Amino acid sequence: MVRSAAGRSHPAGPAAPFPRPGVARVAVFQNQGLLEKVKEYLAVQAVAALTVKLYVNDFTPDNTSLSGQFQECTLPGYATIGLTPANWTISATGGMATATYPTLTWNFTNNAGGVTVYGYYVIDTKTGTCHFSERFATPFAVPAAGGALTLQLNFYDQGL
Repeated sequence: MVRSAAGRSHPAGPAAPFPRPGVARVAVFQNQGLLEKVKEYLAVQAVAALTVKLYVNDFTPDNTSLSGQFQECTLPGYATIGLTPANWTISATGGMATATYPTLTWNFTNNAGGVTVYGYYVIDTKTGTCHFSERFATPFAVPAAGGALTLQLNFYDQGL
């Protein structure tokens, strides 16, 4: 779930391309990220070092989006957050794998105001490749006095 300081929330995280009933697709894998994922799975390349970034340009990502199309947030108090593989809680039942990461929090401090966070993107810090991204259903207008934005990453992968 993404929660803004105003209490708005919505689910977040990439879903399988053919989700089961009740599993909504809310984020999208970029083609380059999907290619790297398959290479990692087949041990053709090393596992990615994933980092979550927030973006502030009014952009709706799709599977062809590249890292350079996202304008990263630079507000005071903002920093990228690296994902630690051991922190994921993962389970699989009935052909559906589910992974949940502990809630991520960004605490913005006093700023000039007028900046909106439109979503997040996840890159491999070793290659710079964007793996997946999501535009928030309700972008977060960061208050000039600062504020907090939290993100709950939920990952679903379904066997065909």
